[in-house]
Amino acid sequence: MEVKVKKQKAHLSKLVKAFILILVLFVTETVMGIMVFQRAKATAFDGIFSGYARDVAVFAEDFDGLILSGKTMPPDRAGELDGFTLTIDGNGYTADENTARNLKNNEINIYTLSELCMNASPDGFITSDVATYVIYGAANPDGTIRLSFLSLTALTADFSLSGFDGLFVLSESRRTVFIKGDVLTSGFFKQNVDYKIELPTKAAASQTIKADDGKTYAIALNTLSSARFYVGGISDFSARQAEINGLLTRVITALVAIGAVAAIGIVIGVYCTGKPQENDVVSGKRDGEFSETEKKETLAGVYESLATSKRLLVGEILFENIQDIKNAFGREFTEKVRNILIDRVKKRFAHVFQFDYHNLGVIESDGKNLDLLLRDLDGAVAEFNKAVKIDDNAVLISVKCGFALSDDTMETRGYDYVMSAADAALKRAVYDSGQYLEHKDYYLYREAQKKLYAKYLFKIDIPKMLAQGDFYLEYQPQYGIKEDRIVGFEALFRVNKRVRINVSMAEIIGYAEQSGNMVMLGEFIFSEGMRFAKSIEGKGVRVSLNVSIIQLMQTGFVENFLKIYRHYDLKPDSVSIEITESYLMQTEGETLKKLEILQENGINIHLDDFGTKYSSFNYLKDLPISAIKIDRSFIQNVDKNEYSKFITKTIINIAKNLRLKSIVEGVETKEEFAVVKEQGCDAVQGFLISKSVDENKAREMIDSYRYAEAKEKEEPAENIDILTEED
Repeated sequence: MEVKVKKQKAHLSKLVKAFILILVLFVTETVMGIMVFQRAKATAFDGIFSGYARDVAVFAEDFDGLILSGKTMPPDRAGELDGFTLTIDGNGYTADENTARNLKNNEINIYTLSELCMNASPDGFITSDVATYVIYGAANPDGTIRLSFLSLTALTADFSLSGFDGLFVLSESRRTVFIKGDVLTSGFFKQNVDYKIELPTKAAASQTIKADDGKTYAIALNTLSSARFYVGGISDFSARQAEINGLLTRVITALVAIGAVAAIGIVIGVYCTGKPQENDVVSGKRDGEFSETEKKETLAGVYESLATSKRLLVGEILFENIQDIKNAFGREFTEKVRNILIDRVKKRFAHVFQFDYHNLGVIESDGKNLDLLLRDLDGAVAEFNKAVKIDDNAVLISVKCGFALSDDTMETRGYDYVMSAADAALKRAVYDSGQYLEHKDYYLYREAQKKLYAKYLFKIDIPKMLAQGDFYLEYQPQYGIKEDRIVGFEALFRVNKRVRINVSMAEIIGYAEQSGNMVMLGEFIFSEGMRFAKSIEGKGVRVSLNVSIIQLMQTGFVENFLKIYRHYDLKPDSVSIEITESYLMQTEGETLKKLEILQENGINIHLDDFGTKYSSFNYLKDLPISAIKIDRSFIQNVDKNEYSKFITKTIINIAKNLRLKSIVEGVETKEEFAVVKEQGCDAVQGFLISKSVDENKAREMIDSYRYAEAKEKEEPAENIDILTEED
């Protein structure tokens, strides 16, 4: 009897253990199923929203074309703005201050009549007209603004919604200014309402909003280049969401059920045979294998999952001339080229991730393929750089790569450190290209060579340095030949000598752009430069500020720049901005409107480094510029080099014919000065006049500097410190 009781207790104990193990396994399977469900759902939604974002980019281009085509159409109403007096169809009203400013500063606006006017007509004309108008403005010679009103409803009557259920237009304050489409008739989406929609920081973005009627709607937004608004497409997402949820629920339920049955089978086996031996395979999966659902979706995630590998090759690949190809052949052709390049990379690397339009990230883990790659990196990168032929067009490719070998020799194998090493190798390939006899399209970072990459690995805390006052500006004078005096200064960024940083000013600016601190640094430079401009106001001297394409492409750049400009209450022609010619040609359509707004507010635009890259004289007549700066590369030995002399003479003559000022950079000798003076340039800048000086010295030079007198007093050449403009 005692034995029987013990057996019963033993069986009962096994049953309890089996039940607990089944319960644990079942719960584990359920949790895993939920996690897989969430990941699969997120992946499905990401794919759908990525499609919406791509579609709305095309949608926005078509909408821009429609808006611009309205300029040539007969207007529905006509008007004129004189100060704050607004005349519409012969009737006078008082314009709202903000809208009046927008009508003056922007060629194209979108408003209802009620939004424009502070006072309605006695007959209710303003309030009864609920139409949304595209308003085209043109300046009259007397300073008034001529206005043409075109109904946006009529303009979009035949506009294709491109698969969306409706469209809407948002202002920069996220207020809906126009809606169209059947999906919007439910009443939940109304005009003049802020729905807290997140505005896109890049070209396009998609998201969902929950409506009062309980439905979920998918929206995709893109910026308009024709006007300072956003256009969006909207679709009823409820049905698709329910369909995806239902499908995934069925799949996950089946997986959980299968897992539960498998768990019961395992427990029965354990109950019947005892504990499994140490070498029994329970998971059915070899070490190192990862299913697609287990791999993390980011480069960092995959790196962490492979971190136990003895060696890992991590890299960053840059399609260096993809933007040039897009400018020459268009978006559709460039997409085909880009897809071919991505396929080439995928053939060489096990893991490939897209950082942005120009950059890929790659990882190859330890093994046979890594050994082959390390032996033939030259061949792999050469394959990436082979010309691409599409239809009858063959285009040359420029691909630069930076790789880092993550192994035990590294200071740390953390992802951030390894990625910074790969990025340093890429920068070396890009910036050192063509400087040495050996042309390299890639570099492989090894820890033993760390000193070679020092200048590419540096990191500085720009916000902290700004707070500590480590940055300041110096000013290099521009001498007007006819005026025989200083007519301008170029503001140049500097770091206080007490700060020990072994990098150039250009590298600090580049780091600020890459780290997202350029807006903060730019505001400091603009504020300091305009403060100096205010201190010399009334002396006929202009201060030039350099602006990068990163700053120009920032949302709100114009508003922030004008805010500082108005803070110092500067008069027109007190300030200029300098934009490099190559930057302007890469994004002409995006930046042209911003430059026009700045020019309308009394800010001059100078085209810097003219002649160094794209240089097409034909487009100069259409740009809102007032001066051309001739690059210093043409000036060196211009008195001896007939080619340089011809180039500078040609540019100066074209500037005169287009009624533009010509400023010659890099003048360092009296002989160079004599040549460009004879050729008729307006102003010169360079060490012959002066290196950059602090603001006190700059103010003194305005009243005291005369070229002839300065040359008589100057020291012998051997006593002059020779600097470069970058110093």
